[in-house]
Amino acid sequence: MKEFNQKTKDDCYIVHLGASFQCEHPECCERSVQVAHSIKKGKTGRAKIKTFWGNRYKEDLKIWSKKMDAIIHHKFNTNASCINHNSWFLRLGNKEKFEPLVERIHDDLESQNGN
Repeated sequence: MKEFNQKTKDDCYIVHLGASFQCEHPECCERSVQVAHSIKKGKTGRAKIKTFWGNRYKEDLKIWSKKMDAIIHHKFNTNASCINHNSWFLRLGNKEKFEPLVERIHDDLESQNGN
């Protein structure tokens, strides 16, 4: 299990702050109390990213690596959520939403690296 360190706390705070501490579900105005990942952060989500990334970008990602963590915890993959809407943000099973999200994350990471 990932250690909940200061960087993790800061990242969570940034997600909530960006949403003004309000759930990002379009029909909700509850206070955000969780960070919802659009692609699950566990083994299933990582495996799906690994497969897609390898096929699309010809790069063999390790499931438990810093680069995979950067993808999983990327700002495009995290949402401020109330306790009732966390699962609403999941895109793992929806190809039409999953692939564009991973492509968008890839492009953003590449632009940050100057490629």
